[in-house]
Amino acid sequence: MPKSSEKGLQTLMDKIVDGVQDFTTTTVNSYTGDIRGMLKDDASGKIDFKKLFEESDKKDSSIKLVMSSEYSLDGDANLYRDSSEELRPDIKAAHDEAVQTAREMKADLFKLIFEAIKK
Repeated sequence: MPKSSEKGLQTLMDKIVDGVQDFTTTTVNSYTGDIRGMLKDDASGKIDFKKLFEESDKKDSSIKLVMSSEYSLDGDANLYRDSSEELRPDIKAAHDEAVQTAREMKADLFKLIFEAIKK
């Protein structure tokens, strides 16, 4: 049985690996459908995106994942587009804009980090 300190170190290492993965990957998902009360807090207006993703994966859900783009720091990309119906141009444009914005934000974050390291 691992010691408490070994388990704590493993937990810390797992969190670091997860953080690096999140830091080096840019992901944008675009959904269509009606958001039910369980996915959106009416008081704050905030969407629970984890629940949204889970709901979109259900068979008879009104929420549908229509596009997903994932870009890695090394330039690799994973792209998905639902082909069951024609993608509306406004959804594609919004998705592409979100991808561009996310990539620019990530690039700016890297610049800040490198500038801080230089000092």
